[in-house]
Amino acid sequence: MLAQFCLILAVKSTITYPAFGKLAPEIPSFVSAYDLSQVPNYAQTHPTNNGGLPDCPSSDSTCRFSCSGCTRTTDIVGCSSYKSWAFTFEDGLLLLIIGPTYATTTLLSTLSSNNIKGTFFVTGSYAYTNQDILKNAYNAGHQIGIKGWSGLSMTSLSTAAVVSEIEYSLQIVYQVLGVRPKYFRPNLGDLDDRVRAILKAMGLTPVLYNYDTMDYKLLIARTTFPSGNINTGMQSFVNTRTSGTLGGISVHTDLDLITVNLVPSLINIVVGANLSPVTVAQCIGDSNPYTSGSVIVPSAPNPPPTGIYQAVASKTNSWAAAAASSVAAAAAATSSSIAAAAAAKSSSMAAAAATSSSIAAAAAMSSSMAAAAMSSSIAAAAMSSSMAAAAAAQSSANAAITTQSTAAASGTSSPSVAFSPANNDGQYSTTSQPLPSASFSTKYSSESFEGGALWAIILSLFGALLQFF
Repeated sequence: MLAQFCLILAVKSTITYPAFGKLAPEIPSFVSAYDLSQVPNYAQTHPTNNGGLPDCPSSDSTCRFSCSGCTRTTDIVGCSSYKSWAFTFEDGLLLLIIGPTYATTTLLSTLSSNNIKGTFFVTGSYAYTNQDILKNAYNAGHQIGIKGWSGLSMTSLSTAAVVSEIEYSLQIVYQVLGVRPKYFRPNLGDLDDRVRAILKAMGLTPVLYNYDTMDYKLLIARTTFPSGNINTGMQSFVNTRTSGTLGGISVHTDLDLITVNLVPSLINIVVGANLSPVTVAQCIGDSNPYTSGSVIVPSAPNPPPTGIYQAVASKTNSWAAAAASSVAAAAAATSSSIAAAAAAKSSSMAAAAATSSSIAAAAAMSSSMAAAAMSSSIAAAAMSSSMAAAAAAQSSANAAITTQSTAAASGTSSPSVAFSPANNDGQYSTTSQPLPSASFSTKYSSESFEGGALWAIILSLFGALLQFF
């Protein structure tokens, strides 16, 4: 097992990610790593508008949130206390520059100046192209959750494609931040019982919302959709938060400064009502929204059969200590051997050179070999330190992961907070807002707006440029 763990760490950085914004390929090792036996065999929905929100059936037998607002008790829809409010942001981390700055960077500055922590649900391919901004958000204390890799509607994909879309997003976040998020936001809110079962098998909890700001309409119709509508709608919903209701989880788009610049006024509305802005994890009482185990690596030969990150994380403290000790000892021995061999070689070469006329060449060779020895020693020591730290971190995460696994097996969220359809008040009815009909990746083509063609051209050129890098 130690050898497999080391192999995972060694190969992890060699993962080849899918193209920007493109559907992730179905990876057999991703799919076989999870027990999907409880996933129902529903037919895939058919997306409209080149991948937009699929059409809704006349009757909702699969509990599709995007169609009927249907939720299950495992869905996170609102905060457990009406006094809490979670600002959630999505569709950001895209290389779309308005003026001299990224919209997400501006948003981070706004949240910092107001001492507020938000929750960012990142699309995998966006995170891949903006790893520094992702790090900045995480290091600032904001919660990081995930969406799929491409941003396509989950219910329209095969089960294998859903797993791969999600796993690639988990991979890039783990590679950049060293943590694996536990919370997932379906694009367009498109979630049914099949996708729920897949998420459960992957140890993820779906996070929905009970208030959609619909700020994306500002991107669609900049001159015909007044920004004041968003403030008015937010104020109306905030006014309904009383004892016995769920706290708000609101959806915001950090794709463009036109939406990000609204955030200060929306913060004032929430704070002005004596509500407390928190992360999604905080608003349901979860002190750790991540797991810290290794992720699955598709290119690793002979991987363990199921849930590598869970298998590694479930080992005991004694195993972690033994692993750290063994790796450290091996690294130290390797370092010592390399240094000794290099020193002997260096001495031999220098002596030979002294008896010949090539003293300068021998000195150069000696210097080179000494440098190589130092480099090898440093690398070995770094590996020892890294493995020891990884083992220690893994050990400390055991209890949390065990708790999450138990919750996932019982079909509850982690921690267990009941969100039944009966108390999911105000999902859309409180403010009489229709369900969102689109997401950034595809929905804008379904509505006409001034300047829409220019946006389409910019985004198309951007996607094409990324293919060259």
